[in-house]
Formats: sequence, structure tokens, C-alpha cells
Amino acid sequence: MSRPTAPPEAADAADATDAAAPREKGLARFGLTRRSAALLVGMSAALLASELAETVVATALPTIAADLGDLRLLALVTTGYLVASTAVLPAYGWLSDRYGRRRLFVVAVALFLVGSVLGALAAGPVTLVLARLVQGCGAGGLLVLVQAEVAVLVPLRQRAAVMSGVGAVFATAVIAGPPLGGWLASGPGWRWAFWLNLPLALGALVAAVALMPPGRPERQARPRSPLAVLRRRQVRYATAGGLLLGASSFGMLVYLPTYLQLVLGLSPAWAGVLMLALFGGLGILTVVAAQVVRRNGPVRALLVVGALAVAGGLALLASGAGGSLVGVVPALVLLGAGIGCVWEVVVVVVQAGVVEAEVGTATGTNNLLREIGVVVGTGLVGAWVTHRLISAGTVSGVPLGTWSPERLAAATPAAQAEVSTAYAAAFGPAFWALVPVALLAAAAFSRLRPWSRAQA
Repeated sequence: MSRPTAPPEAADAADATDAAAPREKGLARFGLTRRSAALLVGMSAALLASELAETVVATALPTIAADLGDLRLLALVTTGYLVASTAVLPAYGWLSDRYGRRRLFVVAVALFLVGSVLGALAAGPVTLVLARLVQGCGAGGLLVLVQAEVAVLVPLRQRAAVMSGVGAVFATAVIAGPPLGGWLASGPGWRWAFWLNLPLALGALVAAVALMPPGRPERQARPRSPLAVLRRRQVRYATAGGLLLGASSFGMLVYLPTYLQLVLGLSPAWAGVLMLALFGGLGILTVVAAQVVRRNGPVRALLVVGALAVAGGLALLASGAGGSLVGVVPALVLLGAGIGCVWEVVVVVVQAGVVEAEVGTATGTNNLLREIGVVVGTGLVGAWVTHRLISAGTVSGVPLGTWSPERLAAATPAAQAEVSTAYAAAFGPAFWALVPVALLAAAAFSRLRPWSRAQA
């Protein structure tokens, strides 16, 4: 007797189910369903947009300042975004506990979208700075809410693997942002640095509304204050080192594309390409550092060496070695490697230094203080460079602060040399001032207990 044959439609459905089974098993390994994976991908799109808003705009900054005719943009366009995104960090965490993550995520994305549109349409420096403030108020909530959603959706054992995927968003932004910003400034125009955020943020908004549960999360039974968490030795020294390294590394990093364009005379596109030396070192050492931590390696030594590498890279730039392509590439690689050794490992050390009930507060406190370091370092470097350039006067009748890469390329060799010298004289002392800050970070990290004996 022959076996009954399934109809073609049923066979096709069975084949489709079998084909999908390995994919489901793959997601299950990370504690995810199709719905939760789609949600995290959608939310990460907004996170990518917020990170590109930093790296793309930083590369296009000289062109923006020349177009709108205000040197103060060099400081305010960057620090305004950073100050706003840092100031709202604790507010988003507190409000999401009371009103739900979905509602707060929608608010954050909406603010970011409004700021992006205002920035793209800005007719003057005041409008652009206000747009960046609105953008920053939205961007500040995105990372906090994505991390909170991962904690809810993903079991603890699989959470590190999923967070590494979120970390890939940052790697994408820092690698792709500078070349993209240079290309936009040289070609379609700097305003596209704001327009490109719209499809990513709108996609995240749709994903959040469609896929994120609307329920309100439970409040933590025993909330810990940041001051109480900072009394723990590991948290105290790791957070202090992270704050100091944030000030020294990002105080340099935001203005490095400007340095490459107006000291070395590179086009925005080539400055973005050269920044890949820094981000390549950062990406490689981030992977290496993660493996060291996973295998319980000498984390304290890793942090100290990373901070010393940042100090060495800054010293190379400040000494004049960064005034040529031959000298600047090793400095960039050293800076990237140092940041890669430290940036994610600090979070691991902080979380390992507290009990489970304090992990959220400790992580939030570390992020907040690290961002404060970034804002302070960026603001001080921007203010110093702006002051020096204004004091230096003009070259060929053009104020130094309004020189763009395009104007520099069209100038006479004598004018090019004069502009390059003036910008090098402005940036050199600022880079030297950041060297002891990075050394203080290394000193703070050296006070940590060895990884094998780390106790709360």
C-alpha cells in the first residue's frame, strides 16, 4: 500500500518551515525571537544615525564654518550636541521607568528627527546650533533605551553577545562617518549630513511603534544612588580613568579632521580616509581587548597601556611629527589602539565591581561621567583653538577661522603655508595639554585591583 502524498502546497510549506528552522535556532542561541531581533535592529538604526551625526558632521565642520561664516561653529556645533546628549542621560533612564521605554524612545527619535531637519535647513549659525541642541536631546536617550531594551529582551547569559552587535553600530559609524562626511562636504553639500539621518530614524520609529511592548516596566526595588556606587573602589577608579580618557581622547578626536585638512592641506574626503588609520586601530584593539577580558587576562594592564598609548599619540601630534603624512599615520594608529584597549573594557570593570542590584546605576553613572569628560575636553580644545585663530588675525585678507579646504587649495603657496602654520600653532599647545590628562587616566587605572581579585 502506497503512502499518501501531501499536496504541493503542503510540501512547499514544509520546505519553507525546514529552511527557516536553522535561522530560528540561530536566533534562539542569542535568546531572541524574530520579533525581538527585528525590534533591536530597528532601534539600532536610530543609534547608528545618532553616531553618524557626530562623525559625519565633525569631518564636514570646516566647510560648514566657511559656508555660514562663523568660527564659533567649530566649538558650538560639536559641544552643543555633546552637552545636550549628556545632560539628558539620567532623565531618560528615570522617565522610562515611569512611562515606559516605547513612549520615551518615540520621543527621543522624534526630537532627533526635528533637529536633523532644522540642521539641514539652517540658514545661519544660530539656527544650526539650536538644531544640534535639539538633535542632542534626542540622541542622548537612544543608547540608554537600547541598552535597557536589550536587558529586558535578552537573558543575561546571551546579553554580551547581543551587546557586541550593538557595539558594531558604533564601529560602523566611526569607520564610515569620516569618509562619508568628507565626500558630502566635497560633493553634494554638508546639509546632506543632516538629511541622511531621516530614513534611519524613521525606520527605527516604525519598528518601535510596531514591535516594542507598550507596557510599563517594573521599578527597581532598591535603587542605588550614584554616589553610593562610586564609593566602591573598582567603580571609583575605573570611572575616573574613563572620564579623564574621554576628555583627552575625544578632546582631540572631534577636531582631528580639521587639523588634517587645514594643517596638512588634505581635502575633506582624504582627511576622512586618513582617519581610518585611527579607527582601524580602534576596531582591531577593541576585538583584542574583548578576548582578553573573556579569558580573564590582565585587564588592569590593558587599561593602563591603552591610556599610555593615547598619551603617546597626542605627544606625537603635538611635537610636530603629525605635521606630515609620514608622522601622522603612526600617531593615529596609536591613538586608535589606545582608545580600543580602554573604551568597552571600562564598562566591564565597573559592572564587575558591583553587585547585581547596582549594575544599572553603575553603568549609567560611568556613561554619564565619561560623557562629561568628553564634553569638557571637546569644549576646552575648541575654545582654545578658536581663541588662537581669532588672535592670529587674517591671511590674504581672510580671517583664519573662515578658511575652508577648498579656499586653501585655491590659495597661493605662501598663503597655504601661512594658514597651515597658524592652525598648527593653535592645535599644538592644545594637544600638549591633553597629554597629562591621559597620563592621569593611566594613573587612575593603575589603582584598580587585578582582575582576578576584583571585588565590589
